[in-house]
Amino acid sequence: MEVTKRTELAAVIARMLSDRKPVKQLSKEIAAYLLQAHQTKDLDVILRDVMTTRAKDGIIETQITTAFPLSSGVKEEVQKLLSKEYPQANTFVIQESVQPDVLSGIKIQTPDKQLDETARGKLDKLIRV
Repeated sequence: MEVTKRTELAAVIARMLSDRKPVKQLSKEIAAYLLQAHQTKDLDVILRDVMTTRAKDGIIETQITTAFPLSSGVKEEVQKLLSKEYPQANTFVIQESVQPDVLSGIKIQTPDKQLDETARGKLDKLIRV
């Protein structure tokens, strides 16, 4: 079996997402392919490549991590920040993750940038110094 290049695979996945293929079905197909091609260790990198490909198409995928669920006001502020940072974007896909171990604050990750204003991130930075 010929192994598909990571960037080509990311482009195919991005196209399938744009075509509104059901995410659950797409996830199973990706997992099956990665298992068969012995590329499961590349999953994180492939997903970042998918995010980068979609960003070029004006779709900015953002992961927001907080210790507590976001209020509607904070969501609006994040949306404004993203709109300023990515004026060419026509769609923002925001995934929220509540992780109590970040203690407080917010972490925002996009395909090419990361803002970590969590207490955990600041403590980890302090420890490294």
